Amino acid sequence: MTFTNEDYDSDGFHSNSTNTSRMTIPSGKGGKYLVQTSMALNSVSLAGYRGLSIYKNGTAVKGFGNEPYGTYPVIFMTGVIEVAAGDYVEIYIKQDSGGTFSTDTFTGQQSCWFAISYLGA
Repeated sequence: MTFTNEDYDSDGFHSNSTNTSRMTIPSGKGGKYLVQTSMALNSVSLAGYRGLSIYKNGTAVKGFGNEPYGTYPVIFMTGVIEVAAGDYVEIYIKQDSGGTFSTDTFTGQQSCWFAISYLGA
């Protein structure tokens, strides 16, 4: 997933123009982080698996799957990971319906987001 807007970015974790899928851990900010995400998909008349994964430096470290439900499914995921300065965190959303899906918003609300919060060393 790529993200081109920010609500808050206290230490330059994210760029809106370069590597927009990443939150990169700044120098001196390594430790444990709470990673949270919400992804909303467009109408899901197609069957299949939907899943979110947290990736660190290009490798999956946490995952959560969900079967489709309702007309516009929203998948939430939370996990704690340990990172070092220079590591980057990304969110991947996967589906295997064989059809095309896109992320969605509900009546103008931001329903796809990604956040990391420092917990400590």
